[in-house]
Amino acid sequence: MLNPYEERAGMLLKTKKKELRELKKKILTETGFFGKRKLKNEIKNTTEDIEYLKNDIFLYRRGVAWNKKKSLKTIRK
Repeated sequence: MLNPYEERAGMLLKTKKKELRELKKKILTETGFFGKRKLKNEIKNTTEDIEYLKNDIFLYRRGVAWNKKKSLKTIRK
């Protein structure tokens, strides 16, 4: 069972991944130089957000495992 923080972060991670898929589809149909550059920047920012969220969730779980004196594998389940 996930706690509220992990649920919210997971939902945000899911929406960012969906946004990234849509941006990658949109860049294929974009013809203008400035439009493509803008989309590339958005893709880069979204990718960074996804990596940040993944790392943040991992660090949170590691902190919980440390506080409860349990292994990280038992906390994930």
